[in-house]
Amino acid sequence: HRQALTACLQARSQGLSVQLVVPEAAKVAGDGTAVRLFVGKSHLKAEFSLKATPALLPAVFRTADLTNTAPWPLLPGMVDAFRSTGMMGRYSLDRVAQGGTFTLTFGLEDQVRVKRTVVEELKKDTGLFNSKRRFSFQYRFEIANYGKSPVTVMLSDRVAVSEVDDVLVTMGEKTTPGSTTKDGIITWPVRLNSQEKKATDLAFKVDVPTTYDMGGL
Repeated sequence: HRQALTACLQARSQGLSVQLVVPEAAKVAGDGTAVRLFVGKSHLKAEFSLKATPALLPAVFRTADLTNTAPWPLLPGMVDAFRSTGMMGRYSLDRVAQGGTFTLTFGLEDQVRVKRTVVEELKKDTGLFNSKRRFSFQYRFEIANYGKSPVTVMLSDRVAVSEVDDVLVTMGEKTTPGSTTKDGIITWPVRLNSQEKKATDLAFKVDVPTTYDMGGL
């Protein structure tokens, strides 16, 4: 089935660009009116997951991570997202090159709730060092699964990243284990049974030389 779909796609490489061949006859007005033309279709393998970044929005989203295995790039434009219950929404998609990865979202997962609480933020500890100030941060995430089936939520938040040698960032002992960190984003896979609630903690400290201008902090 996949081979049959791929066989009907016609993409002609032109070096830095790709020419897409319209397989059927179509009428295009000469007055600048937009026309939608069928080019082809391809099935892309998707890895579905539940993701939450409560620092940005206190909600859990059902998402799909994909790789563009079609014989053409995906041009920037609007995407219509559907689930079995119907259309979930319309949003824009940036250009995706052949072989490029991208993420689609399929709306909120209402049966899973998430909350982010600031426990400690920008607390300055004095007297620890003669040459440095220490700033402490701590956050708590509460996740609840009100659905009938177990779920795994990929919970993410931001952590400080030092770009200079004399600014030190260290994770706190209260940070919940089992996370991974990449490019300043820390992520936990949180497994929840039906009707289960869990708390996840993030704590880190930033040591900054006293010679730095901290803007009055």
